[in-house]
Amino acid sequence: MAETQEESTSGLSTTGTAPQGISTVMAPNSTGGQGLSGIQMNPSVPIKISEEQTSSNGPRIIPMPCQPNWLDSVGEKMGELGGNSCWWPKGHAVEILQVTGPKVANLLTIHRGELADCGNTEERTTFPMFMIGKTPGDARPTLLVISKNIPLRRKIIGLIKEEDNIFKPYREVKFAESPCPPSKI
Repeated sequence: MAETQEESTSGLSTTGTAPQGISTVMAPNSTGGQGLSGIQMNPSVPIKISEEQTSSNGPRIIPMPCQPNWLDSVGEKMGELGGNSCWWPKGHAVEILQVTGPKVANLLTIHRGELADCGNTEERTTFPMFMIGKTPGDARPTLLVISKNIPLRRKIIGLIKEEDNIFKPYREVKFAESPCPPSKI
């Protein structure tokens, strides 16, 4: 494991202790994580502002979560997988992976003993995110666990789902498994 601290030209910095080849990414937060009226907000999740509600002190601004437009997260087409098309993610889907990827890697490090019980763990196992769907309009962010070891893939997905705090803010993310990456078009 390596301690990393890097600054990129986009203003994102990577920091933390992670398995080799994996780093955490943190976006700068000018509000210190505080939202309107002292409500704790996730700065990477878009909000809608409603000025409809009023109180005795006048109008209040209330943050209301909104669904991201997932079409904006569909990048270049990568290939096909199980009758669906796969596109590289961009925008909000990439931000989700930047937040959750290091947490998933840490979870797998913590549970490496349980994962070893699934058989051959020497082969490469990856968990990239793709936008997967029949059309770009119905594609959703999907964490794809790729490994030839079926019990290992299923155990990884089970651990991720059990660890509710990783994807709790991102309920729209789907999970899938495959012995190989999507076939290139």
